[in-house]
Amino acid sequence: EVVEDGGQGEELHKLLECFMYLKVYQIWGTERMSELKGQEDVWSHLQELWEVVRGNNSLEGISVRQAVGLVKTEVCNLCEGEEGMELLADVLVREELLVPDKDFLDS
Repeated sequence: EVVEDGGQGEELHKLLECFMYLKVYQIWGTERMSELKGQEDVWSHLQELWEVVRGNNSLEGISVRQAVGLVKTEVCNLCEGEEGMELLADVLVREELLVPDKDFLDS
């Protein structure tokens, strides 16, 4: 269930989920986003999440590190001020985005 407060909660949810997955791949040593194209389900999900990231960056052409940086910037922009911080805390807790899903970690 996505937090209801216009599109900001949903946008933040997608950004945080995208950030979480990108950080895991970065930790696992994935260099380029294009390395993930062979995993169709993963690639398709990341592309769907990537739609909320502003700018004209295609996932195929950037490094995982660049992708992490772009998503982090978007999260920071969305969470400015006290209301933004409350929204961030609410989404993190409600959507269980603090730790990747066990099924994902086991894969």
